[in-house]
Amino acid sequence: MDLKKNNIQLGVAAIISDKNGRILIAKTPKLKNNWTIPGGHVDFGEKIDEALRREVFEETGLDVQVEKLINICETIISEKNFHIISFHFLCAPVDSCDLKLDERELTEGKWVSPEEAISEVLLDDFKKSIESFVELKNNL
Repeated sequence: MDLKKNNIQLGVAAIISDKNGRILIAKTPKLKNNWTIPGGHVDFGEKIDEALRREVFEETGLDVQVEKLINICETIISEKNFHIISFHFLCAPVDSCDLKLDERELTEGKWVSPEEAISEVLLDDFKKSIESFVELKNNL
């Protein structure tokens, strides 16, 4: 059995909310320059919250505080032998909201209302996480 072929990957993604309730979305060449939220893979031996902070910093230049788990998503694409479980967290910038994008990962970023983000983000799992953020915010 080819173990690499059957590995399940772990991913992380961040709903980064600023003081005004806006969230960060960004374009990525990995999704044909469509809008997404920052995130990536968990490396072996790395804790999930560490992976999230690392990925966000590498992609956006933002130092974030991880606040709350808001969604767990699973994607299986059998024909591509792809299986990932992703943990989506609410985060807040620690200091500045100024972006320093790694253009290999994200080519353009902007702070938008959650409603605008839902309409612009490509992947349904990310839309669901943004919707969960809106519900959480409305229940506070």
